[in-house]
Amino acid sequence: MFTRRSLIGGSIVGGLTWPWLRASAETASAGVTDSEIILGMSAAFSGPSRGLGIELYRGAWAYFEHVNRAGGISGRRITLKLYDDGYQPDASVNNTMKLMLEDQVFLLFGYVGTPTVTRVLPLLKKFQDEDVFLFFPFTGAQPQRQPPYGEFAFNLRASYAQETAGLVENFVQVGRRRIGVFYQADAYGRSGWAGVRAALAGHGERIAGEATYRRGTQFTATMRGQVELL
Repeated sequence: MFTRRSLIGGSIVGGLTWPWLRASAETASAGVTDSEIILGMSAAFSGPSRGLGIELYRGAWAYFEHVNRAGGISGRRITLKLYDDGYQPDASVNNTMKLMLEDQVFLLFGYVGTPTVTRVLPLLKKFQDEDVFLFFPFTGAQPQRQPPYGEFAFNLRASYAQETAGLVENFVQVGRRRIGVFYQADAYGRSGWAGVRAALAGHGERIAGEATYRRGTQFTATMRGQVELL
């Protein structure tokens, strides 16, 4: 039987190739037909962060097309249902509801951003009977890596905690122990801030100074006030 739950026992091989999708489809799951497997993606395709969504989509789609040209997954083409959320949490939630309840995709894929993903995770838990999973979200936040949401997401990238720990470790090694944090004022920025704080604590240090900027701020905007704080 070709079901979402069967993914749990599978292994990820070759980056974005899922050999467990080659199972028999005598009883098709939602999002799977005789000719295609439909994935759903909500990402920033407009706004200041559009580059993240566009480039992630282009890279993933290049590989999906490679798989499709080679015959697809058991003869089924991979297709992507796309929605633009502009990196906005409310839009991402609305898009996810459409993908799950109206489009009935097989799984969610390639979401972009911590503010958006952290708002979507409770939906996956709420609709857990539908067995909808999120694969490879472009965020290093912690919520999708631990209970109660960890079982609904499959991560590819490192966590912010791992990344900031590496940064702090290298700064300390070259003698830079007074570290300030300039971060985005949302879940994404706070995750990075928390990672730096934890890493510094491991070296007996504290954050030397901090300042924030609003999500969506243009690079042309003045940051004089934040610079003076730091």
